[in-house]
Amino acid sequence: MSLATKTLNELLDENLEVIKLTRNPSTFRGRRVVINSFKAAFTALGFNSLDDINDILNMAHFTKELGDQIANNQWGSKYSTNSQRYHTGKAILSEIGVEAPSVAVYINAKQNVLSNGSTEKSIQETITAG
Repeated sequence: MSLATKTLNELLDENLEVIKLTRNPSTFRGRRVVINSFKAAFTALGFNSLDDINDILNMAHFTKELGDQIANNQWGSKYSTNSQRYHTGKAILSEIGVEAPSVAVYINAKQNVLSNGSTEKSIQETITAG
C-alpha cells in the first residue's frame, strides 16, 4: 500500500511499529506519547490523509491544535520535555512522508506553540529570554 492510500493513523501506527523494532524502549515510549498527541489533533481537525497535512494552512491549524493540547495540560510535562517532544514530532512527520514546506511550518511554529501552552520554563530559557 502506498503512502498516498494510507490514512494518517495507519502511517503513525506503522512508524511506531518500526521504532519498536529498531530503537530502544525509551525512544519507543517517547514516540508513542507524541503519536498519541498527533492522532488526537488529527481527529479533532478531521485530517485523514497526507494531503490534509501537506497543505500548509492545515499544518498551521495542526500546530495550533497542538498548542491547545499543551495549554490544556494534555501533554502534562514541563516546557523542556514538551520542547523535546515537539522536536520528536518533526522527525515523525518527515518519516511518514509529510512534505518539506509543511514540516517547515511545523518547525517555525515551535516557539509559539510551546510558549502558548506552557508556563513552566527552565532557568536557562528564562535567563536567555529575560
